[in-house]
Amino acid sequence: MEPARFLNALKGLGTVCVTLNELVNTWNVSLLAALDEIAPRRLLRPHRNRSPWYTNELRTMKQARKRLEHRWRRKPNEVSLSAFKAFRRSHESTVKNAKKSYNSPLIASARSRPAQVFKIVRALTSPAPLVQNPATTALTAEAFQKFFTDKITVLRRELPPTVDTLSELETLWLLSGPIFDRFTPLDKEDVARILAVAKPTTCSLDPCPSWLVKSCLESLLDPLSNIINGSLEQGVFPDNLKEARVHPLLKKPSLDPMTLANYRPVSNLPFLGMMIELAVLGQLQQFLDDTAGLDPFLSGFHLGHGTETVLVAITDELRRQSDSGGSALLVLLDLTAAFDTVDYDLMIHRLAMPGVRGQALNWFNSFLRNRSQCVEYMDQVSDRSPLLCGVPQGAILSPFLFNIYVRPPASLVQNFGLDCYQYADDTQLLRLEPGATSIPDNFTLFLEALSNWLHASRLKVNPAKTDIFWHGRSTGLTNLLPTFDGAALSPSPTIKSLGVVLDSQLTMEAQVAAASKQAFFHLRQVRQLAPYLSDDR
Repeated sequence: MEPARFLNALKGLGTVCVTLNELVNTWNVSLLAALDEIAPRRLLRPHRNRSPWYTNELRTMKQARKRLEHRWRRKPNEVSLSAFKAFRRSHESTVKNAKKSYNSPLIASARSRPAQVFKIVRALTSPAPLVQNPATTALTAEAFQKFFTDKITVLRRELPPTVDTLSELETLWLLSGPIFDRFTPLDKEDVARILAVAKPTTCSLDPCPSWLVKSCLESLLDPLSNIINGSLEQGVFPDNLKEARVHPLLKKPSLDPMTLANYRPVSNLPFLGMMIELAVLGQLQQFLDDTAGLDPFLSGFHLGHGTETVLVAITDELRRQSDSGGSALLVLLDLTAAFDTVDYDLMIHRLAMPGVRGQALNWFNSFLRNRSQCVEYMDQVSDRSPLLCGVPQGAILSPFLFNIYVRPPASLVQNFGLDCYQYADDTQLLRLEPGATSIPDNFTLFLEALSNWLHASRLKVNPAKTDIFWHGRSTGLTNLLPTFDGAALSPSPTIKSLGVVLDSQLTMEAQVAAASKQAFFHLRQVRQLAPYLSDDR
């Protein structure tokens, strides 16, 4: 598909529009019409994918091999058997050479591109994904929609608003300090920069592939700038960009594909909406960085803070405590569907507290509310279902907004003498105890206070998946185990913190073993590339 032909087919983008929704609708209609003109929809019959290295010569040889095999099976004798075996060896050698001739240049061209090398390795070594037959499964898009919606409804019902929730919402916003009440309009260079860094993800709701939009940047810059700036200046997120398409994804290949609970929802959003989000994220992040509006222990979408900084900080504290003869307690909280249960009113209130007001706050209110989703499954699309809570799954802003939503526990944690490390919805609590041999008495009080705050925030902890890790002397450790929401928390000898396995003595042996296992697996995979490599490699 040539971008030049697409641009020549574009019409109607210069139409005068009164509202922001009309601008977005004109964008979608014009791009879709241009795409239909140069690549009209047509019915495709499913056919078996042929390997790119499979030539007509190989097809002819395969047919000849089958004829020789049939001849030998009809009249078994030494002559027909020898002819069949000789031709089979020739055919297998030709197939091997054809694969090598096709794949060797691909591997050589990807020599300095690790991502491309891994893509080739996966294509050559991974089995083809199994395609389910709609006739053999009772699962439908509507069934998935109901399951995903009911799950959040039940969670919300279990977490009714508390007195603390109402008290927080009644807290007056600070009248002093810096205020962020409006967004700065973007010039064309800013919009071009945003589009350049955006990942070319495409949703079924998009009028055309996002890579095509990126390829036609210069010609689409004006209408794109009008939409983004219209949203920022009016403090409104377009209504026709609030729908999400959800695709059920099996959590593990070994799980039963007929059980709804074994699927996780993967949400896709329109590319145009993500461009607006990137424009907002940059300005909000800059304001909070300038005003210290984010807790220093928050990581993720925070410059200079990531999984590495969290892990280095935690392990450094644990080692220093061990060197001084003390003990440490680390708790890894597991929140159930954390993004999906965020309360809209609390989210807006917690945005306003650090200084987001006026049109800017109106924009976030518009961004969060009146959203809907449909489930796509096996060429089926469910009916729309309204979303009554939660930050949008798959949205660029959602992890950053969740950081703001869970910021208040930092002061609660510090009041009990703990450190708090947060990366998106992963929360880790660290308590240092000089010379202690058992879990501190007031730790149970802290867990109770934290549980109350989480309930007030409409968040639910899963005690069964919450890990507790004791680093130090274990004398008397099991005498009094802490409880969380009525469930006892038992210390684990090893835990996985942001993908890294930690053991109680910090020897890192468990992590080294896990990394070695993974490395040897990939080495075995790479070994399968040997037949496709040239003799000098």
